[in-house]
Amino acid sequence: MRKRLTNVMREFWGWFGTERFTRQDLWRRFEGQYRHAGGQEPWPKDDFLGWLKLSEHKWIVPAPGPRGGEGWRLSDDLVEAFQAERQRSGELYGRAKATIERIQVGVGILHLEEDIYKPATWNIVWSFKPPMPVPGPDVDGKSRHDPKGAFVFRVTADTDPQKLQAQVSNAESYVKLLIVEERCRVATTLEELDTLAAQIA
Repeated sequence: MRKRLTNVMREFWGWFGTERFTRQDLWRRFEGQYRHAGGQEPWPKDDFLGWLKLSEHKWIVPAPGPRGGEGWRLSDDLVEAFQAERQRSGELYGRAKATIERIQVGVGILHLEEDIYKPATWNIVWSFKPPMPVPGPDVDGKSRHDPKGAFVFRVTADTDPQKLQAQVSNAESYVKLLIVEERCRVATTLEELDTLAAQIA
């Protein structure tokens, strides 16, 4: 069973990884939050450590220094969980890159972006930003508030290449249809302007 990795755990992992950390290290990271919460200590003492509540986090364990000095580190099981997640993420990234390389793209680009709702997972993103305004909904039918904005769709990194190719082709066809519609609209407007100009002349 995978260990549930919380945002607080991720913060500690990002800051300290497998390294031992001290009271001063914690102060450098948390002083601002401590003061914002009303903390008054000018230097990390008992009130600061009490505010951190390290003892409530079972995944933070004591790690005395070489001379017995105070310190902590992340627990072995948490480190293993993050290392396993990193490995899974790397494997998924590699498979997704290989998928992208198999896709034929006429317009726009395909790239990978990390999923903001699922850390260490990836999405494949197709996007096309036309060089001029093209009105119309996005490829998923959602509203585009800015006709100068990009057309975008996202799929999970493990999407089947054939399915992704079909989605890219459909997106390109859809955008082309909007471009043709806009061209017809502009052409009609130009004809009306020409007629108006002739009447004025």
